[in-house]
Amino acid sequence: LPILSPLFLLTVPLLAERFLSEYPHLWATEYHYNSLLAPVFVMASVDSIDRITQRLTSVKKVYLVISIALLILMLNIRMLQISPLNKLADANYWRLSDSDKTGRRALSLIPPDASVLAQGAISPHLTHRQMIFRMHPFAPLPAADFIIASDRLHTYPYPNYEGISQFLNSQQAKGYRKVFEENGWVVLKSELSGQTR
Repeated sequence: LPILSPLFLLTVPLLAERFLSEYPHLWATEYHYNSLLAPVFVMASVDSIDRITQRLTSVKKVYLVISIALLILMLNIRMLQISPLNKLADANYWRLSDSDKTGRRALSLIPPDASVLAQGAISPHLTHRQMIFRMHPFAPLPAADFIIASDRLHTYPYPNYEGISQFLNSQQAKGYRKVFEENGWVVLKSELSGQTR
């Protein structure tokens, strides 16, 4: 349906980016890259349905279009079951796990005005702060007042938690001390200030 609408031309730059890029995640369905294409596909599909129905005069043909639209709806409902969005229908998704509760306690130990170096998956929970840095194995980072990590969360950009654990150990050797360790969560506090690693 989107191809039948002139609005489909809006997807050309976005699709060209995918075909010209070597970045494999542009084709993965579990990331956010499809969010740019989806609204254009929806608008183009609706426009196509409108153009088709305007040309149909027979009532039987209108029923055919309605049947196709219902088929598309059913396919989307089926795809939702295998999509990450299906978690939204699970009651447990909306409840805090033990690890989530521990993470909240760990975060509460960090003063609001302190600078924080955090594991990537924890960073979004700290974006209201002035000084937040994300752990990265290949980027030089300034020394922060606190470091926070968890082996219960996604480790990207580290390939696994072992790399994060080694980083935490190296920071303890440089003057950080462990002020919290529970249920896989670790918080380190700097005993030094103004230094870079």
